[in-house]
Amino acid sequence: MKPTILLVGVDHFDKSNVNDILIGNKFDVLEEGRQNEIKQFVNQLSSFSPTKICVESVKEKQDQLTRNYQDYLFGEQALRIGEIDQIGFRLAKQMNLSTIEAVDWQGEVHADPFHYGTTYQTDKFQEILDGFKRSEDELGAYLYNQTMAEYLHKLNELQRLKAMHRGHLHLASIGSEKNPVGIEWLTHYWMYRNLRIYQHILHLAREDERLLVLYGASHIYPLKQLFEDGGLVNVQMLEDLKRQPH
Repeated sequence: MKPTILLVGVDHFDKSNVNDILIGNKFDVLEEGRQNEIKQFVNQLSSFSPTKICVESVKEKQDQLTRNYQDYLFGEQALRIGEIDQIGFRLAKQMNLSTIEAVDWQGEVHADPFHYGTTYQTDKFQEILDGFKRSEDELGAYLYNQTMAEYLHKLNELQRLKAMHRGHLHLASIGSEKNPVGIEWLTHYWMYRNLRIYQHILHLAREDERLLVLYGASHIYPLKQLFEDGGLVNVQMLEDLKRQPH
C-alpha cells in the first residue's frame, strides 16, 4: 500500500530569520492562550497518526535537529519559538517518535528578482508584492479574532495556497530578455528547492507509512502538485483532516 502524506502549511513563528517576500503576521506564540491553542492544533494533527514528521530544516542539520528534540524529550531544553519546536516536537513526542526528519534544501542563490524588481521594475514588483500583502492582512485580521488552530486551517485553504503559488510564478515577469532574473530564480532556486524537498520526503516514505510534512505555507501547493503528479504516495491536505471524524 502506498505511503500517505499530510501536507500542513504554517506561518513561520520565529520572525528573526525569515527571508521570505513578506515576513508574515506577528503574534506571541509563548503567550498562555496561544500555547493552549497550539496544543489544540497538535491534538488535531495527532488524529492523522503520523509515523514520521518532516520539517523545514536542511538535511545537513539532521543530527542537530535530533539532539534538540532529544533534549526536549528529556527535559533539558524548553521549546523554542519556531513551529518546528512548537508543533513538530510536541506532535513527535505525542506520537512516541524518536526523532523528526530534516528534509529541506538551501543552496546558493545566483539570481535576485527582489532586488531587480525594486530597482528596475518598481510598479510591476509592487503589484506582485501587493497580492501577497492583501492575503497577509486578511489572515492577520482573522488571527486577531480566532484561535491558532482556526488560523492555520484558514492558511491551508486550497485557494489561498494556490494564490501563494501563483504569486511566486508572477515573478517570471521580473527581468529582461537578456537577464530573465525572475525565471532564473524560479527554476534554479524555488522550483529546484521544492523538487529537492520532494525527493528527500520520498526517500523517507516506506510502504504503509504516514508522513506529516510541516512546512512554510508557500511550499505546500507546489509540493501537492509534485506528489499528486508523481503518483507514488497518497496525498492529504489539512482540510481533509478537518472533515474526518475524530
